[in-house]
Amino acid sequence: MSTWNQSKHNRSHASEFKNDDERRQRWQKFMADLEDECGVSNTTPPNTEVEARKTNESQNTSDESDINDTPRLCVSVESLYMQQLMRGMGHSTSTSTNHGPSIVEQKQTLTEMPLPSALALRDFIEHYKQCNVARCEFIDRVYLEKTARLALSMAKKLLELYNAGSGVLMSYENITVDNVYVSDTETGEVEFVNLAASTDYLSTSSKQRKIIYALGRIYYEVFTHGSLPLTPASVSEPSSFDAALEITDDDADKNDDENSGELQNREKQVRRVSDTEGRDASHYETLRAHGLPPSICRLIAHMLENEEGLGGIFCSDQSVATLLDVVWDLEQMVDDPNSFLHDSMVLRLEPIISDKLYGRSKEVHQCLEVADAVHQRGKISTPEVHSQSVIMISGFSGSGKSSLVKELKKHLGKKGWQCLHCKFDQEVRPRPLSTIASAFSTFLEYDVCCKPDSSEQKEFKNNMHEVFDLQDLETLCKLIPTLRKLVPAFGKCPNQNETFNAADADASKHRLHRLLSLLTKALSDQYGPLLLFMDDIQWADPSSIELICSLMENSLCNESIEETPAAMNHGSNILFVGCYRSYAVAESNPLTAFIRQIKDCDTITLDEINLDGLSKDVINAFISDSLFYPKRLTRSLATLVHQKSAGNPLFAKEFLNSLATENLLTYSLSKHKWQYDEDIIKMKTVSTGVADLLTKRLERVQKNVLDAVRVISCFGSAVSLEILRSVNGVYGNSDIIASLNSAVDELLIKKFKESYSFVHDAIQYAVYQGMEPEERVGMLKELADTLIARTSEGRTNAILFIIVDLINKVGPSINLDADDRKRYAELNLAAGEKAIHTPDFSSANSYIESGIKFLGDNSWDTEYDLSLALYKNSAAVKLPLGKTVLMEERLNEVFDNARVFEDKLDSMSVLIQFLTTCGKADKALEHSVSVLQYLGEPLSLSDSFDLKRELLESCNFAQQLSSMSFEMMPKMKDPMKIKAMGFLLLMLYSSHQQKSNLFAIVSCRMVRLTCLYGISAYSGNGMAGVAYVYT
Repeated sequence: MSTWNQSKHNRSHASEFKNDDERRQRWQKFMADLEDECGVSNTTPPNTEVEARKTNESQNTSDESDINDTPRLCVSVESLYMQQLMRGMGHSTSTSTNHGPSIVEQKQTLTEMPLPSALALRDFIEHYKQCNVARCEFIDRVYLEKTARLALSMAKKLLELYNAGSGVLMSYENITVDNVYVSDTETGEVEFVNLAASTDYLSTSSKQRKIIYALGRIYYEVFTHGSLPLTPASVSEPSSFDAALEITDDDADKNDDENSGELQNREKQVRRVSDTEGRDASHYETLRAHGLPPSICRLIAHMLENEEGLGGIFCSDQSVATLLDVVWDLEQMVDDPNSFLHDSMVLRLEPIISDKLYGRSKEVHQCLEVADAVHQRGKISTPEVHSQSVIMISGFSGSGKSSLVKELKKHLGKKGWQCLHCKFDQEVRPRPLSTIASAFSTFLEYDVCCKPDSSEQKEFKNNMHEVFDLQDLETLCKLIPTLRKLVPAFGKCPNQNETFNAADADASKHRLHRLLSLLTKALSDQYGPLLLFMDDIQWADPSSIELICSLMENSLCNESIEETPAAMNHGSNILFVGCYRSYAVAESNPLTAFIRQIKDCDTITLDEINLDGLSKDVINAFISDSLFYPKRLTRSLATLVHQKSAGNPLFAKEFLNSLATENLLTYSLSKHKWQYDEDIIKMKTVSTGVADLLTKRLERVQKNVLDAVRVISCFGSAVSLEILRSVNGVYGNSDIIASLNSAVDELLIKKFKESYSFVHDAIQYAVYQGMEPEERVGMLKELADTLIARTSEGRTNAILFIIVDLINKVGPSINLDADDRKRYAELNLAAGEKAIHTPDFSSANSYIESGIKFLGDNSWDTEYDLSLALYKNSAAVKLPLGKTVLMEERLNEVFDNARVFEDKLDSMSVLIQFLTTCGKADKALEHSVSVLQYLGEPLSLSDSFDLKRELLESCNFAQQLSSMSFEMMPKMKDPMKIKAMGFLLLMLYSSHQQKSNLFAIVSCRMVRLTCLYGISAYSGNGMAGVAYVYT
């Protein structure tokens, strides 16, 4: 039994992390911290009996409410900041102080006293002090944000001076409020004056700490409207032990090289409850008493910890050691004031991880440069100088390949680019070429068809009519059904002949490739530059790889757009971007040959981008944003996460989540800080990959949610609502949609308008592979049988291929009864025949061979028709694939078991085509003549008088036809004559190869049969042959 299943059986779902009991426990602990911070009053405010009753009712309702709802509390709050915060969250507070002026009154006061554009910092403080005389508990957010900008400007200015060298010489005693001038009150620009040279000989680190301390005093005064921080004597008297530990500045200089600055010292912080909290408690508490948010209190208190009287070089680990740390703290407050300045996210239980892209700005810039070059080349009317641009992005799973392209799409979308996106799946084989077709279908659905009366759609329809004839449109509509919404304006497309001819396999494939290239070109001409994004291309089948390569090459081919004169004036306006996992591409993978091919192509410019792990600083920025906590205080945690994840973004996110889930990373509301034990995290076992972390995360999910997620994992990375409704009730999921919505809350899957998809395919893989093999096979079979039963009427091609994919994952190895084997073989045959006419011969071969495996040992006796169809199609698709040895085996199987000669005809056609392609035209002609003899159209290989007779008869028939009568000619219906026309066509190829007179005879015979029995798909070949003979 797997680790996952073993733990599943050993645990009780009632004690899972995400269950209600544990959620409630965590919420109660959280509220206990809140009570410690705020001082919850257990007594009802003595206003009136009615108010007391309302308070009791609200408390009772709170007890019965959902644990995710924040209870309303009646609290007595000493902190001015917490009073404002709790009222903003809807909690009632009782306090002995006056509430002071309202926000509107504050704004009116500020409006009445305009601020000069430039003034001394001391005057700036006095101005706002006058504006906030009755400030009391009200926190002026505008003032905080304006002052934070001033503080940032001061820190940047001092850092600039320090890095330039003058900072080492400046006197820190002169860094005071009186020596700061606000040069622009709107932008917050400041200037320092009277910074005289210092006579102190201090180490570099000591000098910087003293500058930080002086700057901290300025911040204290500015944010508190002129109040001064406590002096060292008023905080604590230095003990004799402190005096004994004093060291000189010269000793500190000697230790500079060993310490390598304070940066290394801070990375060795241990984030337990700090033993130095008492030192900065006075500063922190006095700042809080002024109503400042914890972010400002924390920064200033940590800056003031550098005060010499509080221990000098022996200050706490949390003290601010570099000016750069001050800049980083304030930049976060200025850039995102709600999260980092005002602490609006104070009520948190776990990290909040966003979809922001970290550490890939260089790669994004590289992609944008390529895109700009593509757009510029698209405007040049000299196609000869153009080249097609392709970007291939590689990296490990979870390295952020898709996120990089998502960021690229955001930038390009602002420049008018359109995106066609498709994603290949490892576990699922969809309808042939449907993955690429889905990119076109989605774009047409949401960007073209959604605007039925727009001028753009009308113009696009007209362009389609000019580029494609009705037969071309019918071919495209079979692959892209959404296109039919645009086709009716031109009338109904005629049905094409469904007879498969292996000799025309390559022609059919290239024709389809050309049509898709024309469609891509038409979209870019109409809607602007296109980004064609192919995700997880390492899972693409050979036919899809071949189509992608053809699209790249044909986008520059003049012959493919000869019917669109306007398009000939410009080059390609299309950028191809592919993402793949570098470790998943073996030498035998079709992608390897594909990359080698585009590298060797002179008309394609390939840019390759490999995504490595993120640096420690980038991981720190990610953790800081996720925790809404300063980067200087998350640095040691980032070091641990980086070591465990090797910089893999997905791994880092899951590892951070796992720390919070296991209570190794917790937020203390009373202390306004994240707490964790570095030693315990170091001992935490390192997973072999992100899949292990995901598996452990899945173990904590409720059973009904996990079962629903397991169901959709069987369908790949995404599944439509139509399919989910059809399988509702399978595997005990009475309401699979509701369970999946819970999975959305767990951040396992994403919900779209008509589908659900996994947040990352690594989650899908972990869920699917986490099931025991027997359990997985049973679920796959139940899903397949349910879909077969519930979609028997009106089953679409898409559902057919989904069913077949499920069936083939089950395989014939399990114990299946005869009915199941027959049903599964028939479905594979149907899928194979549809793949043949796509055309996608690789997929067709896979389906048909799977169908043969479901047949029993004596299938020729028990299921003759099914066996005949599977074996003859198997032989047919192997010819264009070049699998001639297996083809001959299948042909012999048919010839040995066919009951009548007519059942051998299709296989004889394959044999004749094979002989012709091998240069054995004489043998091919012999087999053709014997078949035609059976079909009632005898021909002699040695009759020299046949040529004259056939030509005369053909001329007589041709004279009776006009162009109008030819168009009105009925279709050929006699199956024997249709077969004869097919074999005559094969003889046409063989006789032309031999340069024999039979070519003229065969051409004339085809014209004669057309005139007598009606037109067929091969009539045009015969008429072209006669015309060739006469010329």
